[in-house]
Amino acid sequence: MKPVEGETKHCVRCRGRAFHEIPLYRDLPRVTSDCVPWPAGGRLGVCRDCGAVQKLIDEAWHGEVERIYGTYTHYRQSNGAEQPIFTMEGTQVRRSLLVFRHMLERAPISDRGRMLDIGAGNGAGLETFASLRPDWSLNALDLDEQNLQSLGQISGFESLFTCSIEDVPGQFDLISAIHSLEHLVEPTDMLAGVRGKLAPAGKLVVQVPYYRANPFDLVIADHRSHFSPETLGAMLCEEGVAPELISTELLPKEISVVAGIRQGDCRGLEPGFAAKELAVVEARVAWLHSLITEAREAAASGRPFGIFGTSIGATWLYGAMPSAVAFFVDEDRSRAGGTWQGLPIHLPEDTPTGAVVYAVMPDFIARDVAERMAGHPFEVAIPRAMDAA
Repeated sequence: MKPVEGETKHCVRCRGRAFHEIPLYRDLPRVTSDCVPWPAGGRLGVCRDCGAVQKLIDEAWHGEVERIYGTYTHYRQSNGAEQPIFTMEGTQVRRSLLVFRHMLERAPISDRGRMLDIGAGNGAGLETFASLRPDWSLNALDLDEQNLQSLGQISGFESLFTCSIEDVPGQFDLISAIHSLEHLVEPTDMLAGVRGKLAPAGKLVVQVPYYRANPFDLVIADHRSHFSPETLGAMLCEEGVAPELISTELLPKEISVVAGIRQGDCRGLEPGFAAKELAVVEARVAWLHSLITEAREAAASGRPFGIFGTSIGATWLYGAMPSAVAFFVDEDRSRAGGTWQGLPIHLPEDTPTGAVVYAVMPDFIARDVAERMAGHPFEVAIPRAMDAA
């Protein structure tokens, strides 16, 4: 099997060079991970040998990513504040707090230790961990020093490293990679380095988007890899860190992992896994196309049309139909009252009566939103159900 024309890199997991490309993907508008609408034209494939889902990268992709990261802004909708998670009751919880509380429940760690956060950004995760373990020494590994000032204000912060992980001095009792592996061109190289930096009893905490439950991950232009529990677990084990816990229940749109230094052999993926993964990816891409069609039909009703939320999915749909959108709706009071993409952000109670508000979310979350919004005088439109994966 010849490599896909124009492909410049091997598979992110198995180093193979044979891919199924998803033709329908090239026509989908995209979005950046810091919520900027991005034009169509990307390439998505599934490795024929191992089933790893990934962007098929070439010079054009590298150029796009360079432009994206050149102006990257963390949590730009809320002036750098970490995005909250809303429960069915409408209460807010910080994403990083859920992750680290869950990890500490499943893998208790001592009151003192040394931590390294990979892709620390503006330090939201480190700040949360410091609140739970105030006597730990905290360190960050990132591309540059643009967030050094904000990191330095975190209690217990020690150093920001901008080198390769192999050149970071010492070992760590905890290494976290929260929403960072999906960005890396070669995630296996990072994981191999992690293995050498974990203390003998150290833990690795990983969280990445779960594309099966959250297809909007596929249209994030700067995400190189799109994981399933099977591919992520196999990749970790093959690089010397064995998952002790892999959960899609903590946050249904994410895969959360706690791992330690591997003891023993890795278990391979089941026969036919790559073909099954391809079928799921094709179904999710088709679902994204159908969502745009459904949203355009809802907007054509003649009633005021808005989008629920101001994050990845909402920004992506806005980019697909900007002239049809009049406003956004957000339960986050720190965002409501402002603007997004030049349009007003309303709280649910301030949304125009009789409006249609499209919930750009996986259908199982959109149904919860519609139920929660039932007392408001606007209609919540939701996407059709995704096929079971």
